[in-house]
Amino acid sequence: MENKIAGFSEMSNFFNEISEHLRHENRFSLPENLQRTVDIFCEYHYKHAITIPTGGEYWRARINPMGKIDAYESSDIGAPPKGSASSGRINPPGIRYLYVASNKATAISEVRPWKGAMISVANFVLKEDVKIVDLVQDISLPASMESNSDAVIETLANDVILKSINAKYFSTPAHAHDDYAYLPSQYIAEKLKIMGIQGIKYPSVLSESGHNICLFLPDKAEFKISEVINVKGVSYTFK
Repeated sequence: MENKIAGFSEMSNFFNEISEHLRHENRFSLPENLQRTVDIFCEYHYKHAITIPTGGEYWRARINPMGKIDAYESSDIGAPPKGSASSGRINPPGIRYLYVASNKATAISEVRPWKGAMISVANFVLKEDVKIVDLVQDISLPASMESNSDAVIETLANDVILKSINAKYFSTPAHAHDDYAYLPSQYIAEKLKIMGIQGIKYPSVLSESGHNICLFLPDKAEFKISEVINVKGVSYTFK
């Protein structure tokens, strides 16, 4: 089995090729070998897509400017107006998606506040069921599979691709001045959207208490209420 999946052991350089091609060669298509890797990722996650139900509560935060003591309301803390969205981890520039977090702490962490910052935190509720790709869940092998079966080999190969793409594009923050860092994750997200996926759930690297969700259709979540909180401290651990 090891020989059959050995070609997947050096995926890092392979995914760098995806990034380099989208940056410098063609923004909207990939060579066949690179596209096949993306297709494996999309097909596998489409098969394991989940539905998050109507009524689910999520959170979004925005740092208040100096002197603003009241909370931002719906039009100022929701998805940006049509055509004005800047490039994000999952959305291409100009395309408005709604990024929300599973809890307040994660939403606040995602805006990278400092001690003393005033933060508007808004509550959003899903108005209908949403079909999403879940990059947080652990998709394990069925117990009934033979250890040397072709299905196991395919799943292990897929798993390497999944973990590599997740770590490379959907979990690692980009440098603030790199306008093209998220081209691969944007490209993959657009492919998933074409397949009928309505959002992506992905880990937060800024909070251990929750995760993030990007909704391709912002109107599926309704603004409910917002409040202002004052950040009392920021903590980092390191070695």
